[in-house]
Amino acid sequence: MAKSNIAPSATWHFWGFGNKSDDLDKETFAKYMVSVRGVDFESGNDISTETDEGHTGTASIDMGEYRNDASSEPEWEDAWRYGEGFEDYWYHLLGKYTKEEVATGVYHYRFFFPSIVDPTNNDNPIELPLTTIYNGFAKTVDDGRVFNNAMLNELECNFKNDEKPSIHPKYLSDYNNFNMTNPSRSYAKNTNFVKPKQVAIYYGDVDKKLEELSKLGCYLESSFSINNNAETQPCQDDEFGKNTKFMGSRETEGSFKVPWTDKTRKLEPEFEGGNSKSHSVTDESIYKQIAYDAVGGKIGDSTYNYRTLIHFQKIVLTNAESPLSGDEAKDLTVEWKVSEEPGQSFVTVDIWTDLSDLHTDNEGCTLNDLKYDYGVDDPSNSTDTKYDVKFVVKEGTTPIKGATVTVGAITGNTDDNGETILSLTAGDYSASISKTGYTTKTEQVKVTGKTTVNVALVKS
Repeated sequence: MAKSNIAPSATWHFWGFGNKSDDLDKETFAKYMVSVRGVDFESGNDISTETDEGHTGTASIDMGEYRNDASSEPEWEDAWRYGEGFEDYWYHLLGKYTKEEVATGVYHYRFFFPSIVDPTNNDNPIELPLTTIYNGFAKTVDDGRVFNNAMLNELECNFKNDEKPSIHPKYLSDYNNFNMTNPSRSYAKNTNFVKPKQVAIYYGDVDKKLEELSKLGCYLESSFSINNNAETQPCQDDEFGKNTKFMGSRETEGSFKVPWTDKTRKLEPEFEGGNSKSHSVTDESIYKQIAYDAVGGKIGDSTYNYRTLIHFQKIVLTNAESPLSGDEAKDLTVEWKVSEEPGQSFVTVDIWTDLSDLHTDNEGCTLNDLKYDYGVDDPSNSTDTKYDVKFVVKEGTTPIKGATVTVGAITGNTDDNGETILSLTAGDYSASISKTGYTTKTEQVKVTGKTTVNVALVKS
């Protein structure tokens, strides 16, 4: 029986990215590949032409056209999925990272942009890493497309209180190779992604420690984008379809929308007048800091949770506005952009994950001397002896299940008995204990050995 010639559904397509060697051929695909489960892959393919015109002495003639450039700008959207490319995006965007195994099977990555430039260093100016992106159609064998030398140009992050966070990477690449053999693909059996309501937004003055920032609590939506303003230009030695890439002047901006309440309404006069009690406008710019903290499920059998902490150390407010009339619930939108400081990264991204190595850095992780003081105790950075500290959380005599206990970068959730155990080195710590419906409590804990901390929560 002859095969049907009816077109199949486009849902059979797939894509991913990874590293490759320069001798890519039809049978050679990226190493350390990761398959992406995102949506709406776009190639951004473009072939530009110019018209070849001339004059005969009596009339102008059009002698045809010629191609002068070919480029691609692949992009897609995905959820924050740990171990499935999410960590790699930050490396592609910022270019540097450190990695430390803080517990068996738990890795702490810190991504940053190296803002200190040494003119005697041959690696100057700073160049972002390149990756290989592949795309294909699972119904066929040899229709794969490969986008070489892809540089991440822009990363957008979006949050809503009723949807899981999304991430939207936009790359610049060479024009894709086509008719390539489709690579083998595999996907993680258990997806660990950030869920709605797991992302907290912290906001406050630039001179405050991270733990001293105010939690926005209920927010309606938020977003930010980091744009490297990279460009592709054909150079003399570039083959057609391959372009040299240059990083431009970076732009970073964002916003958040919150319900207009007795607490949040103060953000508008703060922007306009310099502080929440102002009566007149100021000619001074208003600088703040903002952080996004997402804490999810446990990583294996450890006391650690999947966690992402994105910290913009200095932002400048560009607008704060609330509608003055209307029939809907009153809200307030605050807009900001990054104000960069010499000597430190404009943003640091910390991720606690079970991903042992990035998919797109097969040279291994290079540790450096970058240390940024978040103002919080982080016992995971110590190699000293650790002790089990049991937290027992109750309402009166009733154990509270599902309460979150946070000490620096370590987080635990209480069991049926209201208990959770964190592994801490000797020292003084500030522990935050919280659960929806209860007033968050802070306990000062002194660790000298194995100990138990009893915590009483009251309903809010």
